[in-house]
Amino acid sequence: MSKLTDQALGALLKTVQELKDGSMPFADAVEQIKASLGDHTTLNLSMNQIDDAGAVALAEGLKGSQITTLDLSWNNISAEGAEALAAALAGSQITTLNLS
Repeated sequence: MSKLTDQALGALLKTVQELKDGSMPFADAVEQIKASLGDHTTLNLSMNQIDDAGAVALAEGLKGSQITTLDLSWNNISAEGAEALAAALAGSQITTLNLS
């Protein structure tokens, strides 16, 4: 499995934070997420205070990615974010998802 480098993970989390605080438009956040994911297959974002807006942007960014394992446990994702992630799963390569 190919995990994100510390630099790519940092960029991804910065993007989610900027989306959360309103300093980055949604479309720009999605493009930044796609760029950060590259050809990696494993993404662990547990315990990063990701909320629904971050989950929705992440769901969009996951489309067309190579991610097969996604860990979003211990975040602040409610039904809205979970629904966006569920919709993104249909067209993704994700085989393992942790939302606990």
